[in-house]
Amino acid sequence: MEDLKNKLEAILFSVGKKISLEELSKLCKINNPNIVEAKLKELQQGYEQKESSMMLVSEKDIWKLTVRERYMPLIKNLAIDTELNKSVTETLAILAFKYPILQSELIKIRSNKAYDHIKQLQEMQFLEKIKKGRTYELKLTSKFFNYFDLPEDKVKETFKNFEEVEQSIEEKEKDMEEQIKQVEQANRKTEEMLRAKRQEQKNNELKEIQDVSSTEVSEKDDEEVEVGKQTTQQEGEEEIKSSSEALRNIEE
Repeated sequence: MEDLKNKLEAILFSVGKKISLEELSKLCKINNPNIVEAKLKELQQGYEQKESSMMLVSEKDIWKLTVRERYMPLIKNLAIDTELNKSVTETLAILAFKYPILQSELIKIRSNKAYDHIKQLQEMQFLEKIKKGRTYELKLTSKFFNYFDLPEDKVKETFKNFEEVEQSIEEKEKDMEEQIKQVEQANRKTEEMLRAKRQEQKNNELKEIQDVSSTEVSEKDDEEVEVGKQTTQQEGEEEIKSSSEALRNIEE
């Protein structure tokens, strides 16, 4: 049965995450979970007696082979440095520090380069994206918490030690606020200019209407005067004609 204990140790080391007693039993092809559990406890006791840097932890029927807490800072830094470059690590730290965070907010803090970081972290299964309005909510996955051996409620406290990143966040957020103010001021000026332009256009259109109306009235008045002249002339001619006819009648 010593071979079973070695198999369990190899499986726990390889998976690097929490695994159930049932899964361990299946992988070892043991039908009786009690036998597997007994060997796990022996293995756990062995790590304690040797005061190893490793320890086997359990919670109900869930087991995990991990590093002792006093060695975690060393392992965390080493693990991150070997798999992620500094820029991606900073993005991950911000994500953990702000968790949960909208993708749009993370992009504002880290610029467009964060799109590549998000993609890489997704491929590593450290985060997942959930559609939220026009953007996404970025959430840390169980793999992230298992990888860093962190309870979800302790993640902010753990990553608050990234002082440079935290300072970078604050500076970036101040820049964001200033940029937002500048954009708002520019928008207000643009709106004022548009309102003034619309009012000017409206005034010009009104003036054109008034000018056209005045011209039409003037032309109508001139036309009426001309008609009056023609009428007066016609009446005068008729009066002269009548007088001439009356004079001829007298002479006869």
